[in-house]
Amino acid sequence: IWATDYRFLNDTSEREHAVTLFSQELSMQANGRLAKRLGAAIRRFDTSQTQDLVQEIYRSVSAYYVSFSSDANDSPLSGDRLSQWRGYAQNGQGFSLGFHRGRLLKTAKRLETKAKKNIFAYIGECIYEDIEKQAIVTSNSVTRKHVVESSNTWMAQFKHVGFKEEREWRLVIHGSVNETDSDLVRIHDRPFGRTPYIEVPLGLKYKGSPLERIVAGPSQYTDLAAASLRIELKKMGIQGVE
Repeated sequence: IWATDYRFLNDTSEREHAVTLFSQELSMQANGRLAKRLGAAIRRFDTSQTQDLVQEIYRSVSAYYVSFSSDANDSPLSGDRLSQWRGYAQNGQGFSLGFHRGRLLKTAKRLETKAKKNIFAYIGECIYEDIEKQAIVTSNSVTRKHVVESSNTWMAQFKHVGFKEEREWRLVIHGSVNETDSDLVRIHDRPFGRTPYIEVPLGLKYKGSPLERIVAGPSQYTDLAAASLRIELKKMGIQGVE
């Protein structure tokens, strides 16, 4: 499965969302401490400082994402909702792959030992509610250093509430720009041009594979799609998939 460089995601506002929230909080904290003494001049200066901070955060991040939809916390990373089929599958054709969360993370973490430099992998549930995001931002925005570190941590998980229907989780391959192992990174063509990505091997033919279930898209031929898929999985040597 391919994890895409976060800068090349379809929705460019996603990468800015957490950074903006943390930067705004730091700015408000600074204004609260200093504005009483120095007035409007410090607020104008702090706005400039905030812009510098945003650029510093972007320069410090190297992250690759794989996004999943999940029906519930105790289900596999796989969605089966009509709105998502309508949005992502033409006429209900296609399949939804369901991955066991723990086994998928174990597979992804093998990249940490394969890498020559410092990277790490984790799976996190996206956060949509503004009140929850604000609580995280307020508790972490203490110093400029904290803001940079916290923005890196939460950038992959903060999403706009309008996308809540997706119930998204993310597999994240994370590291700093200077430490990303270029041997792991490959390039392919996407709408944004030449796009970096990292391959996460799944080991589908081995016992303990993270692939747990496959849902055929809703159509008048769903039963036939499932029947042909069973034959195809058998031919590929993939077992234990519901």
